[in-house]
Amino acid sequence: MKRFWPSVVWFCAGAVLGEIAGTFLFNIWSHLGHPVLRPVHDWLASLGYTSLAHCWVWLWLNLPIWLSAVVVGFVAGIIIRQHSALNLLLVGLGFAVVPFALSVYLYSFTPYLIQYVWHLATIVILVLFGLLGHRIRRTMLPNTALEPTPTAP
Repeated sequence: MKRFWPSVVWFCAGAVLGEIAGTFLFNIWSHLGHPVLRPVHDWLASLGYTSLAHCWVWLWLNLPIWLSAVVVGFVAGIIIRQHSALNLLLVGLGFAVVPFALSVYLYSFTPYLIQYVWHLATIVILVLFGLLGHRIRRTMLPNTALEPTPTAP
């Protein structure tokens, strides 16, 4: 049972960081970014591109979550030593799925398909930048420091 604790910790860390990014950063971003969001949306809608205007709103609103996913993935990739792909996937699942599931449960709404796609993109971004951070960590350390330490059975 002890061998699963690091994975549980990584999932919970991703969930906490995702909730922080989804709650606090989203509120700050939506209030500060309104002067940029509205004119571009109105301009696209005036040209007749209403679907593109809606995509712009979704892109603008998800940008802070994606940027924080880049930072969290990169730092997690540097920190994680063993089972990097699995643990990065767990961090990504916790980061994207837990806040999404909480908001669906608490606000009782039925999510659209595009919302699933945006959260899947968040997971992919986090894992890719985590693997990049892990790769940079491996290239910067000498080979003797990379060998895992033996653990007791």
